[in-house]
Amino acid sequence: TDFSMGRACAACAACDVARVWPRDRCSPYSPGTLEIAAKRSSKPATWRRERRETRRKMKNRWDKSMSSVSTTSCPRRTCRVSRARGACRPRHMEQRELDDEFDKINQKEMEEAWHHAAESHSFAEQGIQTIPPVLMNWDLKRPPKLQPGANLTKLADVAERKRSAWQNLGLEMYSKDRVAVVIMSGGKDSRIGGDVPKGVLDVGLLSHKSIFQLYVERLRRVQHLVQRKFKKVVFIPLYIMCNRENKEVVEDFFRENDFFGIREQDVLFFTQGDFPMCDKHGKFLLSEKHQIAMNPNGNGGLFRGLIEEGMVSDMKSRGVTCIFVCSIDNVLAKVGD
Repeated sequence: TDFSMGRACAACAACDVARVWPRDRCSPYSPGTLEIAAKRSSKPATWRRERRETRRKMKNRWDKSMSSVSTTSCPRRTCRVSRARGACRPRHMEQRELDDEFDKINQKEMEEAWHHAAESHSFAEQGIQTIPPVLMNWDLKRPPKLQPGANLTKLADVAERKRSAWQNLGLEMYSKDRVAVVIMSGGKDSRIGGDVPKGVLDVGLLSHKSIFQLYVERLRRVQHLVQRKFKKVVFIPLYIMCNRENKEVVEDFFRENDFFGIREQDVLFFTQGDFPMCDKHGKFLLSEKHQIAMNPNGNGGLFRGLIEEGMVSDMKSRGVTCIFVCSIDNVLAKVGD
């Protein structure tokens, strides 16, 4: 049987029956092709001799084509054809590429994006059970048990006798130097003060007093109440949390006003930490082309700031066991109540 002219790969030329591929269906793994006339001779000896000659030519052409191809990048010796065609994908090479891509990923950026995605859904969709605040009933003979979630007490619903007992207990703790006051003034002050800390601003009162002055005067009033009841002079320590930008301004403001009548050694300033700013998609924002924008880490950074800035150690040296915390935004706060 005569076979028509066509392109044959090495595997086809090496088999007993020379299978011929049509030109449009040539094997993609062929390192090289030869135009052969696969005519099967009627004499077996002649046909075998032609087959050997064809295989020799194919081998020579193969060795010549592979001499210019680097084979040192892959340890496998059975994929020379695919490597010559650029189709070889050894596992170790894929693993190396995956490692390089993983190293390019910013871990913090991924965490911010993950938290943003988690917050974009409701608590119910996340499987988080929300518990409403529980109002505590103080009319019982025994103190009410704390329930899961937030426990609130309306002072108007508490008997006068119990309120008076609580007030006496609180003043007694002040007399034993067990309580300190912490004021959180570490925000950026972008809504009210702009570049000026909110605590030093004139908020429009007839007395033109600042928020810091109002807070310190209320603290001095607590000291006066304790002295009048227990006949003992007390000095309540005051800790003011600032950010890195407004700390010097707040300190100078207190010194210019002689700390509003309290002792200088009882007023301590500390700074809270900073976090990188992100947009709604978890991408970092830049303050400069080469610098990530930073912002104070919020009220939640109070506890870490107290520890890292040495305020907790100072409290322990003073014998403080409880702290009263209030924000600089609450002008009507009863400081130390």
